[in-house]
Amino acid sequence: CTAAFARTFVGTPYYLAPEVISEKPYSWPADIWAMGCILYQMCALRVPFEATNITGLAQKICKTPAPQVSSDYSSAVKDVALEMMQRNPGARPKADAIINKAFIQDVVKALLGEASKKEEKPKAKYEVMDQFQRFDQNGDGVIDRPELARVLKHLDAKVWTDDSIGQIMLVADTNKDGRIQFDEFLQWIFGPGDKDGRAGVASRVDQLITLANLAAEHEDIDDLLEHLLGWRQYVDMGCLRVLPPEVCTKTCEALAWLCISSRTLLEGAPLPKAYNAARQIRAILQVVEQLLAESSRQHVQRVGAVASRTALKGFCMERVDGLRMATSLSEADLSSSTTQWESLRKGERVVEVRGSGLATGTSSGRRPSPEDDNIAASIVLLTNQGRTLEFGSKLGSSQGAAFSFKAKNGEEIEQLKFANKTCTGINAAPVVVNWTPEQVKAVRNSFQTVVESFWPLLLDLGFKMGSKYGNYALLEGRRLGLNLAPPAGEVAVASGAAESPSHWDLAVMGVLGADGVPTKMVAEVNLGQMEVRRLQQLLGATFRPDGAKNEGP
Repeated sequence: CTAAFARTFVGTPYYLAPEVISEKPYSWPADIWAMGCILYQMCALRVPFEATNITGLAQKICKTPAPQVSSDYSSAVKDVALEMMQRNPGARPKADAIINKAFIQDVVKALLGEASKKEEKPKAKYEVMDQFQRFDQNGDGVIDRPELARVLKHLDAKVWTDDSIGQIMLVADTNKDGRIQFDEFLQWIFGPGDKDGRAGVASRVDQLITLANLAAEHEDIDDLLEHLLGWRQYVDMGCLRVLPPEVCTKTCEALAWLCISSRTLLEGAPLPKAYNAARQIRAILQVVEQLLAESSRQHVQRVGAVASRTALKGFCMERVDGLRMATSLSEADLSSSTTQWESLRKGERVVEVRGSGLATGTSSGRRPSPEDDNIAASIVLLTNQGRTLEFGSKLGSSQGAAFSFKAKNGEEIEQLKFANKTCTGINAAPVVVNWTPEQVKAVRNSFQTVVESFWPLLLDLGFKMGSKYGNYALLEGRRLGLNLAPPAGEVAVASGAAESPSHWDLAVMGVLGADGVPTKMVAEVNLGQMEVRRLQQLLGATFRPDGAKNEGP
């Protein structure tokens, strides 16, 4: 509605304001009157002014006092209804004054909160799907016991025994068919009928944290070790990856307190048990470190293409940091209105590409020539959220041989390769977590706090177990930026080997391909002679050969 006064006679008669009926100029206060009438009708289930004809209705609206809302409703509702149906237009409140009333703000916040939960639920489901696919190695849509055992025993065969894997199957496989379907995995993570995300794994981890603190308070090393093992197993199953980053922050804060409260217990307990407890803390922290490393990696935020009715002329995938992986498109092309851009939603990633190359002898309706720069007939991108993004020709006459490429579980497509008028392959990268800079900062700060309190304890226990244990802890601590020295009387690893090699990237360690083999091997990295010597020093100082006793982590 403009500021100009209207003189037209429109609207439902029951909601007409007195000034409209009196044929006086009217503006927004007439709408406020109408809203007051609607509010009254919602409460009373009848209109505020009733009559058998239009003349009688006009008399009541202009002369009869506005009725009050029933006392069954709050005084705030009654008052605002009367304010909105003031006969004097200038006495009626403006829309922003009504919206800013405290009781209305409370309702608005509640509604927005519910909407936010509904919006977050599908996002959480997609994140759980990513974790599910890490275990579903053959891609058949279910996790069987061998798949679960293969991944978990790769993480730590000492922790993941047949009994502990069987316990996970017992709890998660609710229909007892020997396999974990996605819905069962989702229920195991969030709990049945969950509304706030805390009836599942998060709630059980909270219980384990409480029990671990009680065990430290009671100086019971066996209970402490048991609860740390349970806590670590939930982390291995992916709880920190699928739950909000605040859970990582809380995990680090809980571990920092536990390190302080249990130090005396661990220093006086039998050494193997004490070191085993420290190993579980270290394993949990390694997962947090991995998530922090992933949070710093850039992911694809949108894809763009230039296409005609019969062919795809160029294609681009753009990362969050602005880097563009483009084929046959210049920066001018990408900035022009001819480029069709599609933005990816939060947590959405491209995981598969399908399409068709250009038909032999056909390119934009003519025979191929050296000047022809079209790259394919069409492409269809599939995302982890079930969305399809289509670019290029839909005409069968221009489409040649089909192509199809899919990223491995735990990866996303970040570039398409084109040659000879078709897509010839993809470049994929490990999936990243979608944390805001503020969330990353909070997790990083809490992580730094706990490593500073925990690593001196780990170092002390490590050297008591043996030089290789201690030197490995020393290496890890220095990699994390800690200024550490071995306990008195212990000899540290040579300085050249006490720094992690430059090719180390914790974020990709432990990520398995469909065949159960890590996706990144040292053999894939070009190592200089000095790097090889440093790696040999590192292995000699920190790892024990197979069959060795009492040495090496």
